Amino acid sequence: MIYVENELYQIGQLGELAGLSNRTIRYYQEIGLIEPSQISEGGFRLFNKKDLHRLQVIEVYKKLGFELKEIQKLLPKKNLNNKSDMIDYSRKVLLEQIDSIEKKINELREIKSERINDLSLLTTCEKCKKKECPPECKSKAAYV
Repeated sequence: MIYVENELYQIGQLGELAGLSNRTIRYYQEIGLIEPSQISEGGFRLFNKKDLHRLQVIEVYKKLGFELKEIQKLLPKKNLNNKSDMIDYSRKVLLEQIDSIEKKINELREIKSERINDLSLLTTCEKCKKKECPPECKSKAAYV
């Protein structure tokens, strides 16, 4: 399905375009991540291209490991309508994402280093001739 700039989508169409279920979109609306651009006379929620883009941004954040509460803080509270505001806001969010990713990378490197050290301790333990580890043995700290 191809979207047009001024076209409005009902929730099913939006879900198809975004690759999300109607239930997910309704939940996102319930928690304030997305709001319909319009409500039809018949009471249908109508969404536009900006709403679709917002859903796509939410999904990118989720893939990066952000929780929905964190995503709420990252997304603008209102639609940014001029290019300068959108660029400034996007730059701020992208820099925050890069910082968050860098922190996660550092945490994972630290965990990896600890696991490598644990493997070394297990090797030491394997070479030990004692049937049981004495209380002062540091190698047993590596046991899972």
